[in-house]
Amino acid sequence: MVDSKDMVEAEDVKSFIKPLNGKDDFTLWRRRMKSNLILQDLYEAVLGIENKAVDMADKVWQKMDKKARSTIELHLADHVLGRVLDSGGDNMSSKETWDYLEKVYAGVPEKHSIGQVCSKFQSRRSNHVSRSYSKIYTGKLDGSYLRTEEEVHTKGLGSGVGS
Repeated sequence: MVDSKDMVEAEDVKSFIKPLNGKDDFTLWRRRMKSNLILQDLYEAVLGIENKAVDMADKVWQKMDKKARSTIELHLADHVLGRVLDSGGDNMSSKETWDYLEKVYAGVPEKHSIGQVCSKFQSRRSNHVSRSYSKIYTGKLDGSYLRTEEEVHTKGLGSGVGS
């Protein structure tokens, strides 16, 4: 049996979520933000008005939506919040704000070191991913040292001097 004094209410949970700055991993920020909104009973607003309970008054929904949007906005870096406001201003719902962040930041590729790129390249090669789309960086920024996996496999990486 659980003692009531050992239970933690959602309101008692304090969380720190680093503001989304567009450089860090959006997937982790989104997960933490979703958890935060769930703990505050606000996540339904992010899912959109079509998920509003039938018996919920419009005024209650609007308040929930504003709280959800405010919670999201408080976890955005200034320049990210500026982009959100430029895209729709104060008229955006929490769902529109969430969807905008998904559209802009979910597809941002992570920055990788050359070692990570080569490691991914080896993984792709062993998994027989289409050779025509896999490329490896061999040293020059102008693209002349970019080689498809097929080229690397048949010709090697080259000498590194304009080959």
